[in-house]
Amino acid sequence: MNARKLRIGNYVKVENSRHHSRLKGETMYVVGINETDDLERDGRCFSISMNFLDDSMNFVIPAISQLDQFVKPIPLTEEWLLKFGFTNYEWCTDCAFIKFNNSHIMLRYFNDKWYCTKTKVSKDSKGHKMSEGKDIVRKGIIKHVHQLQNLYFALTGEELTKN
Repeated sequence: MNARKLRIGNYVKVENSRHHSRLKGETMYVVGINETDDLERDGRCFSISMNFLDDSMNFVIPAISQLDQFVKPIPLTEEWLLKFGFTNYEWCTDCAFIKFNNSHIMLRYFNDKWYCTKTKVSKDSKGHKMSEGKDIVRKGIIKHVHQLQNLYFALTGEELTKN
């Protein structure tokens, strides 16, 4: 995983069967990113420090550090959108919305990818309606949870966290 695309607070997974096999598939959040020497590959790499989402586990193990090669992104799914507080409307079955300021972020699933648009949703006598949107991501595609977290922070100045 490209550590330069991570921020503190991003959700990731660890896949290191040699040293931390019990963490495989466990969702963690980033608490530190440090550049370091990679003695095995004669170069530089990043060490990423993470905590468990379940804070009770962080008393047992305060932080886990892994080289960036063992840290993996989490695919963005509808389940994750709902965990973040996105809403589905019956009039847009392949979309999910979250309100910020006076607008909404709309993610639409099409051809196995999420496309991101800034729009407005309002309610009239016939139900909800959506104003024309504007793509807010180059090529419109978001594939991973950390990308959505970073985009949300860039737009709102607030962290997007699991409810």
